[in-house]
Amino acid sequence: ALKGDREMCLSAGCTAFLTKPIKQGVLLQAIKDRFMVAPPPSQAESVRKDSIAVPANPKLAARIPAFLQNRRQDVITMLDALARGDFLTVKRVGHDMKGAGASFGFQAITDIGASLEQEAANADPDALRHWVGELSEYLDRVGRGAPTARVARRIVLVEDDDILRAAFRELLEQTGHHVKEARDGIGGLELILAEKPDVAIVDIGLPGMGGHEVARLVRAALGDSVLLVAMTGYGQESDRLRALSGGFDTHVTKPFDIEQVERLLETTSLRPSPSFV
Repeated sequence: ALKGDREMCLSAGCTAFLTKPIKQGVLLQAIKDRFMVAPPPSQAESVRKDSIAVPANPKLAARIPAFLQNRRQDVITMLDALARGDFLTVKRVGHDMKGAGASFGFQAITDIGASLEQEAANADPDALRHWVGELSEYLDRVGRGAPTARVARRIVLVEDDDILRAAFRELLEQTGHHVKEARDGIGGLELILAEKPDVAIVDIGLPGMGGHEVARLVRAALGDSVLLVAMTGYGQESDRLRALSGGFDTHVTKPFDIEQVERLLETTSLRPSPSFV
């Protein structure tokens, strides 16, 4: 913590500057200051947003197309009900949408459902037609790019840093993957050979047996049946080439980008294999 260190770090792009040893309270306050929770958007603002949060549960994500199709049927049902002055039906449909939208990753549908339920209780046909129109337009926009279910991969994660390994595993499991883990090279090799996973993500700098040796032995035993991903703290081109020449299929750097990893996993083919329990 020499004079000028803080200014140099902030000017380089860091968000905050803490000196070691770091006190827990100071660290948590820095995180809190960085991620202040913004007030919830108004219903109108929410409707204008087309962002979709893909459910972590792959079974739920797979039902998204049917969910959206059912909402299109709701538009027809509500227009018919409004033509007959049947506000009770519109209120029921709005209530159902309010309860289901966010669960499938569509917060805007939840917000529209709440508005429909409220205006149906007020028996306001003009306001109801407005919100039915908003729903129809929203479905048209997201229907062109509705998310598809992510394929669940069977992954062995080999990383000696307990905190990093736990964080990475949690992120992978949140997106529907099945993960087993090891904290050193020998244990990782044994686990990969025993489980024969779809993907093995292996840290290069492992204790006992390095990641390159793990990759060499996995390739010798299992061939190309496992996607081998090297994980290091070094992002130079020479590091990537060394990983590829050592038997890895690809190379990612720490801190890892979960979206990059997801794109990688989505573009590889699953091979038939026994269950991963």
